[in-house]
Amino acid sequence: MPLFPFMAIYFWSMTRPDYMPYAAIFVIGLFQDVLTGGPVGLWALTYLLTVVIVSTQIDVIAGRGRSALWAGFILAAVVATVLVWVIARIALGPDPAGGAAWF
Repeated sequence: MPLFPFMAIYFWSMTRPDYMPYAAIFVIGLFQDVLTGGPVGLWALTYLLTVVIVSTQIDVIAGRGRSALWAGFILAAVVATVLVWVIARIALGPDPAGGAAWF
């Protein structure tokens, strides 16, 4: 599933953080959890952690141009995706089809 909410959250967190309050981010995450059928709170937690991390790096990324903005987005997306995967694997347990526990 494309991470369209993640894109919007990253963009508004970098350009106008006052337009993206934590409560709205939490609700967006819960809505995505309900739509995807995953553990409730997984995307909400991931989005909130992403915004907290991005908010500490706004000064570093924002003043360096578009390439730094894109590099920051790619890094944040990879970290968020890996975080979701690890938390989901822990929450859901091993593969019921008999596959490897972590793959």
